[in-house]
Amino acid sequence: MPKHGAAAGACAPNRPEPDDEDRRLRNHLELRAMSERYALVNSGTGKRLAVQDGGAVLEDAASGPAGREAQWLMSTTGDGTWTLVNAATGRLLDVAGHATADGSRVTTWTPTSNANQRWTVTDETTPRT
Repeated sequence: MPKHGAAAGACAPNRPEPDDEDRRLRNHLELRAMSERYALVNSGTGKRLAVQDGGAVLEDAASGPAGREAQWLMSTTGDGTWTLVNAATGRLLDVAGHATADGSRVTTWTPTSNANQRWTVTDETTPRT
């Protein structure tokens, strides 16, 4: 992830740290800065998260620049977590059914202030030497 600059980082729901088995299954998402908007890109597949027909989908990031449906705004909650707001719909990234397992389905939903809409962002950039 360091190749994407200082805004790169992994994004995960605010929940207890997973064990080693869960870590192997975790899908890491990179945050690629676009001014104040970000693209959420799977570092393993290169696919980015977008909203189409009201649902969250993965699209090929190599297909061109991210449209508003694939742009996300980060909003602080004041407790160290963030909400991710879709630029096209204004809806928040949401873990469906309040699930806590890695690999759980994500969707978008109206703001609820629940934990399934709060995300911890970790900077995983490597300092240059």
